[in-house]
Amino acid sequence: MLKFNFAARLTAITLLATAAIPLVSLPAHAKVRGLKVCNDAHERVSVALAKKSGNQWLTSGWWKIEPGDCKKLIDGKVKNRTYGIYATGNRGGKWSGSKSLCVESSRFEYHYADSSCAYGRWVRFNVIRPGTMKYTYSLTP
Repeated sequence: MLKFNFAARLTAITLLATAAIPLVSLPAHAKVRGLKVCNDAHERVSVALAKKSGNQWLTSGWWKIEPGDCKKLIDGKVKNRTYGIYATGNRGGKWSGSKSLCVESSRFEYHYADSSCAYGRWVRFNVIRPGTMKYTYSLTP
């Protein structure tokens, strides 16, 4: 019967596989794109996102974010585009603005969210227009 050291064989296979993968460096701007929401409040929050495309608004949600955590809502270019953020906390906190858009109670994606709200409810989003490739929106108490 042939004996072999499983750990040594696994290490050798891992080294060979790693050597076969070329090292690729992404451009700096590719690493920092996106829109992130951070929860600096002292309660769990549910976040809805709005995106403006031409004259139309699209809303979607919900992202759950624990206190002290962050979630990336968009992975890609955000500079000079228009978005909206609306959030509610499990202890009654609310983060809103002036733009009325439609949301639903459960997970959703709503097209024409500024003109039709047959199955949802109207809430007010805080409109943002990031001036950088990487943008962080903080929910503060």
